[in-house]
Amino acid sequence: MKNSPRLNLQFLDATKAAQVRNAFMEKFVMTKNEFQTIHKSWLDDLQKRGRVFKYEEALMWDRMPTYQDISFEKAIKFLKTYNKDVLFMSENENCPTEHSLMWKGKEYKSFVAKTNSKDLASLIHYEWYKVWELISKDMYSTNYILPYDIYVFNQDMQFMIVFTHENDNWEAEIDEPMKAADARVCIAYGIK
Repeated sequence: MKNSPRLNLQFLDATKAAQVRNAFMEKFVMTKNEFQTIHKSWLDDLQKRGRVFKYEEALMWDRMPTYQDISFEKAIKFLKTYNKDVLFMSENENCPTEHSLMWKGKEYKSFVAKTNSKDLASLIHYEWYKVWELISKDMYSTNYILPYDIYVFNQDMQFMIVFTHENDNWEAEIDEPMKAADARVCIAYGIK
């Protein structure tokens, strides 16, 4: 993508990536039993309407307990001031809406990678706003690097930020798309 920020990254090998993903899931994502207990009435209501919720296929952030909502601006600012390497990953391969990372002409699914937090923040910011800028012009591009949902955290998992593909100002999507872009839904843990 022309004029996009530069990013140097290192993919974790399959064994290490699986270990990191499992540790992340254990720390930040509810188990199926926890999810079913907490959301029992909602799940019962779905079942009454003939719908089935497939826990294994849900987005990780949909299966998280309630963490801090954080503005997109604050999330980006935090990463830009962190100034150390971070890990980031995509949804896991069981999720039907899992999106890949495109890197040097190759598609990476269910990846875990390491990169500089400032560089990653710049790319997240650039690509998100580029999508909405093009939407505002009735255009689109498929030339992006990052997946739609991004999980960013430090190695000891003392903080975590989820950059979701959602915004919480959907009323603005058609008439004021850049306001919708500003309202990207982000979830955080360990950030003040």
